[in-house]
Amino acid sequence: MAKNAGALHSVEDHFRGRDPSVRAPYDRILETAQRFGTVGEEAKKTSIHLTNKTAFAGVATRRSSLVLTLRLPHDLESRGASRHRRIGGIWRAGFWIRWRSMRKSGVGSETPTR
Repeated sequence: MAKNAGALHSVEDHFRGRDPSVRAPYDRILETAQRFGTVGEEAKKTSIHLTNKTAFAGVATRRSSLVLTLRLPHDLESRGASRHRRIGGIWRAGFWIRWRSMRKSGVGSETPTR
């Protein structure tokens, strides 16, 4: 994938040196978000921002997982969120996402795990 115009980082840079299984949940998040409209990817130094006029999500890659941070208009009542905080009237909730490949165990499909 090409780098953003004038940008120092690319989306691909965030997956370099990571477990190959880290890419699958990112692609699913992006695919799901695109069902609601146009989604831009802005690669920053430490994360990838998903945008539609403004950023609505951030994805930070780790060695074998992702951290998904959602920008929300209200607090999220979910045990799955690792942190909630309000910044300037906007709620942000973070989620750790690990993707376990069931193909390794012979089942043949991929399932998200927590």
